[in-house]
Amino acid sequence: MSNLKQDAKQIYKQTWIESWVIGFLSGLLIVGFVSLGFLLPGIGFLLTPLVCLPILFSAQLSHMSIHYNGKITFTNALKQFFIYFTHPFNSSFSFFKSLLKALLVFLATELFLSIFASQILYLFNTDLEDSVVILEEYISDLSTFSMDGFLEILALNDYALLTYFKIAILPAYILAVAYFVYNILRNATNIFPRMNIQTDNIAFLKAVINHENRFNRRAMFKAWMSLNWPGIILYFVGSIGATVASFFFTNNPFMYLTVSVVGGLLMLCFYLPFYLCNQEALYNYFAPAYKVSADKVSEMAKQAALENARRAQEQKEYFDDLLKEMEKHQQNESDDVDNEKDPDNGST
Repeated sequence: MSNLKQDAKQIYKQTWIESWVIGFLSGLLIVGFVSLGFLLPGIGFLLTPLVCLPILFSAQLSHMSIHYNGKITFTNALKQFFIYFTHPFNSSFSFFKSLLKALLVFLATELFLSIFASQILYLFNTDLEDSVVILEEYISDLSTFSMDGFLEILALNDYALLTYFKIAILPAYILAVAYFVYNILRNATNIFPRMNIQTDNIAFLKAVINHENRFNRRAMFKAWMSLNWPGIILYFVGSIGATVASFFFTNNPFMYLTVSVVGGLLMLCFYLPFYLCNQEALYNYFAPAYKVSADKVSEMAKQAALENARRAQEQKEYFDDLLKEMEKHQQNESDDVDNEKDPDNGST
């Protein structure tokens, strides 16, 4: 691990100006698009795979290109942005898998915290159950539902519902989004083998990456965490700090959700320059292992092809023998029919 950290530091020393230009500005762009959630709640879920992930992808490719041409251009960055939507790069971050994992974390955490929050609030406010019933009845009637009305009900039942939201739902959301960001940043390591393994076979490429991730999962996790743990801490500090500060300015729960993400990502911007260098160091460290995985998968593919060819030959021989038996059987039946038609056949 010491060699890995030294490599990351060496890359940063060589490219620290470019790292800050690419990393910090790319982070600010992502924050800007996520901030649209203040105007349209939930828009971030749509913009993440369409805009934010391609920006992060372009940032990594632009950072790598420094070693080849030593310069960064907007035209190249824009080309790399759109390259993300082509094979084999469009699944580099495993967006839907990461989103599903985050959803499970949210549901599990919210369930645990809801039990705790309900017990606490019932001790101090017997109207909590009535408040929840009122809110559910309002939401169930879609014909009269409006965001203003929803916020008005929350305001009228501020102590019960808004406090419940702050204790149970908001922490679960912050943890789930942080886990989603963590998975995205970790999966970004898959970009490098997709670039450097020379093959047009997407299935083979994915098999190599899956093989490496499966057999070196623990080593890759330790290596990644040893370099990037400060980024995780910065995200939590920014997310929790911004959320707590927002309590003094608004009672809008949707604002809390967006503020928590924007605050975390804004703090993460200050770590992205180091993160880009760390990603290159990680791939340099595991590049020999990826080559070994590629050789193993290639050998397994050859063995599977030989086994399939052997089975195909056995099946061919089996059906050939079966066809011969059928022809022989048909010939015998034909001879029997001829004997029945010729009464003198076989007589003396």
